[in-house]
Amino acid sequence: MRTFIVSNMGYLYLFGIIVVDVLMMFFLTQANGFTNYKATALSLVFYAITFVFAGMALKYLPTGIVYALWGGLGTIGCVVVAHFFLDQKLTFPAYIGIGFIVVGVMILEFFSETSN
Repeated sequence: MRTFIVSNMGYLYLFGIIVVDVLMMFFLTQANGFTNYKATALSLVFYAITFVFAGMALKYLPTGIVYALWGGLGTIGCVVVAHFFLDQKLTFPAYIGIGFIVVGVMILEFFSETSN
């Protein structure tokens, strides 16, 4: 069990990056051009936390994998939050683009032979 957890620590940190990144973007939208100081401060704190998690994830996973998954899954997470919590709607081409991101992430994760 310990080997399984240790071998997946990078992915746990990566999950943390993505969740905190989505929170950061949510509060950044609430900052209203940095006029809402509380939301601005929260977004900056969450932004700093993403770098802490990224540094920890890079101990276990290759840079390209971390950054690609962070970017792709973080984008999808932001789209979902924007849709449900900020009432932002997407067009059909946007959904196609998100589908390409999902396919790209799956190809990267399942067929890439990178090593740390």
